[in-house]
Amino acid sequence: MRLLPLLATLISISLICMLCVKPLSALETNEISVSLYWESQPLYQGDIATVRIALKSSSAEQLLIYYIGIHFDWMPEDGFYGYDLSDDPVLIQSSGSYIFDPISIQIPINASLGEHSYFVGIEGRQGSTTAFSWDSPMSTVQIRHFSEKYYSIMMSQVEHELNESIHTKYESAEARSLVQQAQSEFAKAQPLALEGKWQEALPHLYNASDLLEQAREIERLNAEQKASQQTFLLYGIIIAVVVLVAVAVTVVVLRRRRRRLASEAAQPSETDAEPSAEQS
Repeated sequence: MRLLPLLATLISISLICMLCVKPLSALETNEISVSLYWESQPLYQGDIATVRIALKSSSAEQLLIYYIGIHFDWMPEDGFYGYDLSDDPVLIQSSGSYIFDPISIQIPINASLGEHSYFVGIEGRQGSTTAFSWDSPMSTVQIRHFSEKYYSIMMSQVEHELNESIHTKYESAEARSLVQQAQSEFAKAQPLALEGKWQEALPHLYNASDLLEQAREIERLNAEQKASQQTFLLYGIIIAVVVLVAVAVTVVVLRRRRRRLASEAAQPSETDAEPSAEQS
């Protein structure tokens, strides 16, 4: 008989707990759909990638989102990149949609190459009372070697520099020779890249970029030297003209002076004219 009060107490506590604790359910798979929008692709080892999650609800009731995140297969089981929105939940009306703030994702530098799986996890409340937890179907994303990223950047840069150098038509023979060497290095990188040998291809692009930089510098110095020579030549011409003008002016002045002196010497003086008058 003593067990009856204890049993009744336990049953009462269980009922109270059942009434107080909100049920945690899973939404139907088709009641939520998510889409991921990557800021840039492809993704490489060591990248800090940025992605936005767009959520579309087909639930007849409104949803209140407390947590949202993305889990990748390289993370611990309970690891997520996302947001804790419990202090400021996102309200999504019935059959509504919402795009969440960008999420930054650190891709490990040692992540294996190829496909990696991920899913989006969401926790929230459906309607006024029903708490839910929802996971999206698995999706995949490709992770590429970090050297491929640097190769892609250098390839675009060197290709642009080569086109500029070719259209510039360098006057210096040495600069033109360096451009030809850069073209050769550029050509060596391409078949290696096609074989996926990014680390072997990169040095050829670095060499090509250095050679083009040297060509630009030599052409610049050559242009400066040529400009200096033209300046000196111009100064020489100006000085020669000034000297010629000075000489011409001097000659003219001297001639006029000689003529004046000759004219003065040819005219008789007054003292010579008076005796002649007395004799007559």
